[in-house]
Amino acid sequence: MRGTDLTERPAPRSAEPAEKAGNPWRVVQFVLAAASAVPLLFWGGLNGWPWDSHSAPAKAPVVGAADPVRLELSRLKIDAPVDPVKTDPTTSAPIPPGFGRAGWDESSVEPGTVGRAVFEGHRTNETGGNDVFAGLSEAKAGDQIVVTTTGGKTVDFVVTSVGTYAPADVPMDQVFGSDGKTAQLRVIAPAGTASAGSYQQDVVVYANLAS
Repeated sequence: MRGTDLTERPAPRSAEPAEKAGNPWRVVQFVLAAASAVPLLFWGGLNGWPWDSHSAPAKAPVVGAADPVRLELSRLKIDAPVDPVKTDPTTSAPIPPGFGRAGWDESSVEPGTVGRAVFEGHRTNETGGNDVFAGLSEAKAGDQIVVTTTGGKTVDFVVTSVGTYAPADVPMDQVFGSDGKTAQLRVIAPAGTASAGSYQQDVVVYANLAS
């Protein structure tokens, strides 16, 4: 998932094998697999990326943006409390969110500010049942995502596209960082069918700040 500076994230991992080995977010996959046989993320490849969806006119950032506390996608009955994703001081690996909760990469931007607020979570819980993002792959363009921040303010986003990825080919510069103009949101979870205790795909939902 992340480096310490999202605005300077390099090209997809498949282009830089050395980075793959040293990426601390890869550690999260193994931690989760060991804990529940379900990894949080498998970064993946591009399937028909709709590049034009990111050329929308810039919108004014949200005044008084703050840390998120809840994420909702009502059409899919997703309603999850949000925890900041922090880094383990010993291993330097990101600590994934708990089951039943979404994680916000606190090194990404606050929702509604220029840049990309990145959220992630589990598809399957510790008992093998559905977790908060079990239905995320059913998201589609036009869906509304509502993020509630501390203080009770809500920030609305509209889904522009949904991508399903195979390992190691994700366009990281389109998931993290910023286009320098718009407020965007990304929601990520495992997708597809589990094999040997691990999901071999991700679903990534791309959204822009609602007008």
